[in-house]
Amino acid sequence: CGDLIRAGALQALLDTALTPERPVSASIKAGTTGGGADGGSPVKIALFSLGNMCAHRECREALLAGGIWDAIRTLSSNPDPTLQKYLQRIQTKLQAASGGAPPPPAPAI
Repeated sequence: CGDLIRAGALQALLDTALTPERPVSASIKAGTTGGGADGGSPVKIALFSLGNMCAHRECREALLAGGIWDAIRTLSSNPDPTLQKYLQRIQTKLQAASGGAPPPPAPAI
């Protein structure tokens, strides 16, 4: 994970996960180009990848320091069931690694 952290890959995944999705174009809906139609949106790919990274202590610590709980809170209102599944997967891995501790509270404004 050290190389990924130094290269900024984890932060890039977090940034991608927080990027609003664009509407699916007609060519993607028709299946004439890659991505989107099969659930492979950049946001979902980033969240799935972040879930994989949470299994590794060094990556998990970098994600926690980088604000992954804030990202989870931000994305939790999205109704997409696949996105919710990926968010739950990340939360489960973070909580399992912390002995079942709940996420930190949202910062006061």
